[in-house]
Order: sequence, then C-alpha cells, then structure tokens
Amino acid sequence: MGYKKLFSTLLSLVIFIFAFVGYVSAEERFKEPERPPLEELKEGNDGYEDVYGDDLPEMSENRFLNFSDLQREYDTWKAPWKRNVKLIIWFGHPLNEYKSCSGSVIDPRVVLTAGHCVWSLDYEIPPDAVYVYPGWDGNWCQHCPPPTTGSGDVINPWGHANATIARAHPEYKDWNTYYDIGVIKLDRAVGALTWTFGYYTGGYCEDHLSESYNNAGYPKPKPGESCSSVFNGEEMWRQGGYFDGCETVYDHILFYNIGGGCYNNPCLSGMSGSGAYFFESNIRYIHAVYSMQNPSRPECLFPRLTNDKFDWIVDFENDARGYQFDLQPLMVRPDIYYHGSHDPRDYDTYDIVAGGSIELQHLAVNPTNASKSGEFSYTVYLSDNPNISPDDQPLAGFHYNYSFDTMGGDDWLDWRYPSVTIPYTTPEGEYWIGVIYDGDTDNNPTNNDTDGWDALRIRVQEPICYYGDIFPDGTESSGCGDGEIDIFDVLEAINIALDIGVHSDCQLTKADVPTGTPPDCRCPDSTIDIEDVDEIIGVILERPTCFYQDECEED
Repeated sequence: MGYKKLFSTLLSLVIFIFAFVGYVSAEERFKEPERPPLEELKEGNDGYEDVYGDDLPEMSENRFLNFSDLQREYDTWKAPWKRNVKLIIWFGHPLNEYKSCSGSVIDPRVVLTAGHCVWSLDYEIPPDAVYVYPGWDGNWCQHCPPPTTGSGDVINPWGHANATIARAHPEYKDWNTYYDIGVIKLDRAVGALTWTFGYYTGGYCEDHLSESYNNAGYPKPKPGESCSSVFNGEEMWRQGGYFDGCETVYDHILFYNIGGGCYNNPCLSGMSGSGAYFFESNIRYIHAVYSMQNPSRPECLFPRLTNDKFDWIVDFENDARGYQFDLQPLMVRPDIYYHGSHDPRDYDTYDIVAGGSIELQHLAVNPTNASKSGEFSYTVYLSDNPNISPDDQPLAGFHYNYSFDTMGGDDWLDWRYPSVTIPYTTPEGEYWIGVIYDGDTDNNPTNNDTDGWDALRIRVQEPICYYGDIFPDGTESSGCGDGEIDIFDVLEAINIALDIGVHSDCQLTKADVPTGTPPDCRCPDSTIDIEDVDEIIGVILERPTCFYQDECEED
C-alpha cells in the first residue's frame, strides 16, 4: 500500500508539473513588429500595405488542406518578402566550409534563424562570418563575400549586413530540434528599411493546426541530395497552408508531411532558419522556425517559440539594441524614390551633368533603447569610391533639430532631404555621394557614414556648353570657355522658348534651331525670336543679353 500511495503521489506531481508547463506554454504574448507611424510614410508611398501587407498575394485561409507546393517568388524587394533573408555562413578552421540558410528580420539589427545554422555541434564552435541579405534576388554567386557595390558588382535589393554576434539557444545540444533556434545581431540596421516581422508565443501545439501559416526561404540541397539540381540557394521560394500535426515527444514542434517530388512539400537544406508566420489583425507573427527533416519519419519539423525561447529572444534583442544612443544614416537616394513603392535598384545610379543639382534623401535611424534630443549635423560628400570618408570632397553641410525616441517609440527614425550641387570642375566618371554625421552625434562614430549600398552611385557628365557668338563670355560659375555658357543653366528656358525637346547629351548650336518660331514671330532659318528668351537669359547672366543676328519684327 505504501508503494501504491507513493506512486500515486509521484504521478499526481508529474501531472501537476506537465499541467503547469502546459499552462505557461499556452500563455499568449505578442512581440509587435517595428514599423514607422503612418504619418512618417512619404506621400505616394504604399506604406500601409508595405508595413501591414494586408493586400499581398500570400496563402488564403481556406485554400489548402496542408502546405502548398513551393512557388518561386520574384518580387523579393517587396513586403513581406524583403524581411526574409539569405544567410551565407562561413565556418573557418577546422571545418573550412560555407553554409546556406535562411532567416527573418525581427528587429532592425536582429535576425531569427535556426540554431544549427549558427552553431557547429560537431566542433562546438560559432561561425567566423555571417553575411545577411534581405530579399536576395537570385543574382550573383552562391558562396561569395559581400559585394563592395563598386563598378560591375551586382547590388541586391537592400544591400547586406554583417553579423557581429551569432548565437544558438543555450539548450541546443545533441541535435535537440526543440531548441533549434538561433539569433544574429547585425552591424547595419537594415530592418529599418525592410521593416520587421513580429513574433508570438502561446497556445497549445494543437491550437495551431487550424491556423494558416506562410513560410519563405532559399532552398539549397547539399550535393547528392534529392532536388539538388532544381534548387540552387539563389532563389526565394515560398509555401503556405496548414501544419499536419505536432510531435508527440515535446508537443512543441509543428510539422507538415513531406510529399513526393521536389515541389510537393519537400524538406530542404537552405530553408533552415526561415520563419513560419500567421496573421493577427493583419500583422505577421512568427511562431515557428524551419528546422530539418525528422530522421525517423517523412516530416518537416518546425520548433515553436514557446515561452522560454520567446524570453531568450527578447533578452537578446534588448542586448542587441543596447542602451546608448547610436544614430545610423542609411540609404542615400534621389528624392524621387518613394520608399516601399519602387524597387530600390531602379534608383541606385543617377546621371547628372557637372554643375547640376540633386535633391537627396537619407534615413536617420536610432535602433537602440536610448533616446536623444538636440541639434544633429552632417556633411554630404562626393567620393570616387563607395567608402565615404572625411577625406572625400565635401559638397554641403546641414543641421537640424530632432527628438529621437527609443526603438518602439513614434520617432526612432527620420527622413532627411538635403540638396547639393556637383561642382562644374568635376571630371566625367563614376562617383558616390554619401553623408557623414558629426563625431559627437552619438557614442559610436564608426557607423556615422553611409558606405557601400547606402551611398548613391552617380555618373557625372561634362558641362554641356552653348557654342557660338550668341552669348557673351562665360561667367565665373560656368565650366565653359570664352564665348560659351553652360547649357545646363538655360536648357529649360530654351526648351520652353523653342517648344521642342533638347537632349542633355547634345550641344545645341544655332544650326539646331528649327525654322521659324511660333506664329507671333517669323524669323529666318537658324535664328530664334530673342523676345522669347532675352529676359530670362539676361537674368541668368546677370547682364544685358545681345542676340548677334538679325532680329525679326513681329508680324
């Protein structure tokens, strides 16, 4: 009887413990994604959909009974795909090999991935380098160092970031899939450009079998594995639908049954680390991470973010943010670019004539748990390489007053719109424009400049001069010689006067003027009615303007 009573007591204790664990795991908590207040979004931007994405073509609630076939995603620069990242991971000695994995941006400087992507169980070592590419677009090579954005390099939609810390969950041991999650801290707050996923803990595993999930990543089977000739790791593929069940050992691992063929619910290397997310109030929340195939059954396993893992991620995220103010400038681009509405690669190079002006924009980001109010100063530079430095040619200095909030506040980022002029004396060629904030801006001056992808590549053309004796000698501000004037200054006026288009790569001379002008004045061939342009050209030259040909009389 004593043994039976002891056994009964122990059984009751076990039931109580499991009930308590189940209760904790069922507690619901949401980590909201980081996104700007809607008033911060530029006019003309589809920012609401870019942030919330409630009009995007993901899997519908009732379309699939289980996970869909893999489908190629081509618009990787758009939301939400740009928040899915390609990871190129280098393990040095003694492994000396690259890995390919996927991940999800969950904070401006934090990526969520699988534990086995950032930790070698065989040698118990972290990687030596991790290169992170949001929305990798299928270009460039599979295992290469990141591009310098120099001439001839392929530029992916949102550039890249380097890992400063890569860490697996401390309980990830002996291929314990339950804890197969990892996190990466980035040197560049790229999540301020792509925005982020939220993440979630709560509910029992069975509760999530009726929830529709989406998942996207970069499949790359190992050589000799099935489908290695189909998926190369350079293309984003997505799938969605409903999980088929829960692993009975822990009850905290979701899985879908592996189908036949390369597209029908496969479980592929390279997809490891990608997030499985659902919608709640039109916001995406990751609740599970793509791990690996069950070694004993045809199942693809996704460990859930239970409370202990959720808390570990939150702690890492706060450490990654830090508690010292750290302002980062990102993405110098022409002001005609609307963030979220256009592929950023459409505006990564800008053609301009020496002496011309350009309206710019850049994003100033505070991805920390600290705040700062006051005056902020920066200088715009012109460089012959994408590594912007104080040794480059300064174009203009600017300052503004602002109150930067902590991450999660309303004002943790701010768009700035400087206007600069390229000097007339700049030779033809390829250059980069970037900004550098003053050294006393924050406690980390190493990231106060826009290098690489964050600098704007420009192609400068020589000044286009108006030749002949139509105009007096050139002015001091012009790069043209005697008897010439920079056509850039008067091109718009001439176009209006002639009512024709003049290409910037042409040298307009008297011979280019068409026969006659509008009906108010009939002039001989190769002449123009001076009354149409005399006044405005005189203003530009700051002197009276003479037309050295016969003037015509109005009819």
